Amino acid sequence: MKFKWINILLVLLFLLLVYLILTRIFGHSATDLIINITLFTFLGGLIYFLNNNIMHYIIKLNREFGEFNIKTTNGFDNIKKDMVKLNKKFDGFKTNTFNAFEKTREDIEKIKIGTEKIRVDMKEIKNKIKKK
Repeated sequence: MKFKWINILLVLLFLLLVYLILTRIFGHSATDLIINITLFTFLGGLIYFLNNNIMHYIIKLNREFGEFNIKTTNGFDNIKKDMVKLNKKFDGFKTNTFNAFEKTREDIEKIKIGTEKIRVDMKEIKNKIKKK
């Protein structure tokens, strides 16, 4: 296993920090200044370690998220195409519906023409009944 110098330094700083805190708790000579210096040095080394070793995971995640954005954009393009198709179908449906209403009007006119003799006969019968 390959060890980097920053990993070894971080482990040593952490152990030193724990030792200094324990000596401070038990009343020995570690001062707050020494503990703070060790703490900030450890945290700075930890930030450097995280930046170098974990940054490639973040970059990979960003790349995958970018691919997700591209796929999402393509998905919305597909939705746009589907909406255009639906609008065309709906326009066709409106045309078919309009044609159906026209046919219905024509059928009603045919029925009126076909029943005109019956209406005339009904009016004559009503007039005869009123006269009696």
